[in-house]
Parts: sequence; C-alpha cells; structure tokens
Amino acid sequence: MQAIILLASIYFAVMGLFSLISCMRIRFWPTTSGVLLHSGLDTLGLGMRSDEHNYTADVRYSYRVAGKDYEGNRLSPTLVMMSTNLRFVLNWQMKGIKRLGVEQVVVLYNPSKPEKSFLIRPGMATFFLPLVFILISVIFLIMSI
Repeated sequence: MQAIILLASIYFAVMGLFSLISCMRIRFWPTTSGVLLHSGLDTLGLGMRSDEHNYTADVRYSYRVAGKDYEGNRLSPTLVMMSTNLRFVLNWQMKGIKRLGVEQVVVLYNPSKPEKSFLIRPGMATFFLPLVFILISVIFLIMSI
C-alpha cells in the first residue's frame, strides 16, 4: 500500500509541475487579432432530462500568423465542465475573452506551432489546482518516507 501511495504522489507531483510549466509558457505566447466565428455552450452527456447534462464552452475563431490562416476552438488551457445549474461559470469564463471590436478578439498562439491557440491567457486561478496537487503530493511523499 505504501508503494502505491509513493508512486501516486510522485505521479501527481510530476503532472502538477508539468501543468505549471505549460501554463507559464502559455502566459508568454504572442498574440494576434482574430475573428470570433462562434461562442456559446456545448451540451455534453446523454441524459434524458436537461438537468442531467453537463456543459462546456464552445468557441470557434479564425486568425492569421505570418500570412497563414488558422482556425481555433480552444477557449483556455483549463477545460471547464459544469452542470446545468452552474452554467453561469462558463459564461463568466467566456467574459475573459479580450475583444477588439464586435467580432474581433485577441488570440494567443504558440510561436513554434501557430495552429495551437487560446482566447484566454492563464490567470492566477489556473495555477491553483496544480499547486494543490504538488503540495498534497509532497505531504504524502514526506509521510511515506
């Protein structure tokens, strides 16, 4: 049992660290202007009743980098799924899209792979969960030694 706790702690610590590094890199990606083609909520789940569905943000946008056109559909590095009663959280998250006009938005793109993009720069809340994973993992590692 102790070996399982040790391996799980190492795994969560490494994944948390990887997530932190990825979010830090994304924070410094360059930006370009894009056109918001669609924004709304997408229904997930096969529930028969509407209160059994989960929702996620559904965005589609186009942008241009170095003369080449791209389309993206990622809102943020943090994928958020909410139940029917908490859909307002997704609408609140979508308010983080920086608009330059009615349809114009700011798009963050990976300079080495411009086809990878987001509409929202990771904020401080994005770093909270990986830090919690790392902290709990370190506590379990210390306790298992």
